[in-house]
Amino acid sequence: MRGEDCAEEGVGDACDHITLMANREVAAVKLTRGENMDEDEAFSQGNGEACDEISRLDRSIAVKIFSYVDIADLARCACVCRSWKVIMQASSLWSRLDFYKVKHRVTDKVTTKLMAKCRPYLIHLNLRACPLISEPTFTTISECRNLQDVNFSECKGLNDETLKTVVKGCKILLYLNVSHTGITDSGLRTISKYCQNVQYLSIAFCKRFSDRGLSYLATGKNNKKLEYVDMSGCLQITPLGFKNFANGCVNVQQLYLNEFPTLNDECMLGLSALGNNIRLRDVTLSECTSITDLGLQKFTQQCKELERLDLSHCMLITDGAIKNLAFCCRNLNVLNLAGCKLLTDSSVQYLSGVCHYLTWLDLSGCYLVTNKALSYLKKGCKKMNTLIIKYCKGIQKPAAQKIMKHIRNVEYNNDEVPYYFGYY
Repeated sequence: MRGEDCAEEGVGDACDHITLMANREVAAVKLTRGENMDEDEAFSQGNGEACDEISRLDRSIAVKIFSYVDIADLARCACVCRSWKVIMQASSLWSRLDFYKVKHRVTDKVTTKLMAKCRPYLIHLNLRACPLISEPTFTTISECRNLQDVNFSECKGLNDETLKTVVKGCKILLYLNVSHTGITDSGLRTISKYCQNVQYLSIAFCKRFSDRGLSYLATGKNNKKLEYVDMSGCLQITPLGFKNFANGCVNVQQLYLNEFPTLNDECMLGLSALGNNIRLRDVTLSECTSITDLGLQKFTQQCKELERLDLSHCMLITDGAIKNLAFCCRNLNVLNLAGCKLLTDSSVQYLSGVCHYLTWLDLSGCYLVTNKALSYLKKGCKKMNTLIIKYCKGIQKPAAQKIMKHIRNVEYNNDEVPYYFGYY
């Protein structure tokens, strides 16, 4: 039998094994006492107990070991011997279902049967990129009342209606990922109405919603609960949409806006309203190629409590913006400036002068930076433990070796800047 067929069979077998969960403690006691068991209760066809090392371990340790096994192999493990099958009945092993590794073989029949069996235990569910699931699966998910974490990313069967079915039933969701799906403003309205406890929300690369959808999130029942939001690649959002979001979601701590070439200075001005949120700590603006010094200055002048900022491949940023950033955001400890080709030693000088909490810095591709920048870092950033200076032609090898004595992790080369940096 081929490996793929075995994996599919393993997923199906898991359904049958979970049916024994309700009686797992009774079964374990019977085995311990050496009592005879009915045929339906038998854990294996063999007689006698296993003598392997795992079976001799404390039950909690054995369960921890099996928690690293995926769903198909977990079912196979249950067929090895009696003691292993007893271990397999631990509810914690079935609190997380990850179908991603068998995504092309998972059907409604498999998911509905499996989730129906482990419904009381299910907390984490990953259906990322499962193309064969449809309405029956989403209906079954809605009956898993203890579900807290669900990943529907790249799930073709997810739309506004199926999303509504799920969130109306799963009222304690904390983490919701619907990135790369076809949800619209109606879907975001559903989230704002029914997901009152959601803290993590990813709508990255969802192309079909508009500013109105963001307004629903900003004024919905969970707008004060959102802490992590990923809107990467949602190029349809306008400055007004960003402004409404910033004014409504006042407790966001992490904001991700990767691959956003339409994110311009006007959008950054709208996002500057997040400055009223003193909890904002982590912002990623990687590959936002339209941001200039003006937009970044407006943003950092308002959001002064930032600790982590990713500006990688924002190619219009110059030393002036970094100067303003350094003086406004003095608590920075992680900063990514890879691919910011206009930066010079002056930027490093500004950062070293006031950002004394900086522990991680990436200057890869900043070919105008020279050995002098390393001297600034050595003098001003005493807490730095990671420095990445790849493709920095202006930094010589002796200088890089010297700074390695003061910074624990240094990644250096002076190779030519790769083509994928987009400089040429």
